[in-house]
Amino acid sequence: MADPINHDLLDFDIISNESELSIIDVEEEDELDTLGVRDFLTTLAIVYKKNYLTSIWKVSYEKEIIAFFTISMNSVGLPIIPTEKQTFKIKGRYPAVLLGQMWVNKKFRGRHVSYWISQYVKGLARRINPSIACSCIVLQTDKDERKIRAYKRANFLPSQESDGKIWMYQSTF
Repeated sequence: MADPINHDLLDFDIISNESELSIIDVEEEDELDTLGVRDFLTTLAIVYKKNYLTSIWKVSYEKEIIAFFTISMNSVGLPIIPTEKQTFKIKGRYPAVLLGQMWVNKKFRGRHVSYWISQYVKGLARRINPSIACSCIVLQTDKDERKIRAYKRANFLPSQESDGKIWMYQSTF
């Protein structure tokens, strides 16, 4: 396993235009794309951005783009959060931030980049919480144990399965 990345050298910025998207290369020969990241980046990202369905962020390390992720406002139904973990009993949904598409450059995997992305998103969620209420961060991943372990290290808890994928969440409190 490679050494953890120096998180002080990570820069997080919103992607502002199409040309910034085009320099992200997610074509890695030996990688399966079970979560549709390539398709999202090549066909849907611009549409989502133009229609304010998500914000797309790039992560740079020493001026090299090493990752990207999307975040958007969402909500989760109570089945996502197990009864014993619900902070209060309400009918309906919890407001949430969706950590959507995420990709990390292969040479930076295993160096805790996804952990620092989730910490950054948690910080954003905490900042907006007083203004718009946001009780948790949610994401969906495939059943790859490596990915699930990484999200658990970032304090995400697994929840229900859907379409061969698993929902994970963490509180913003």
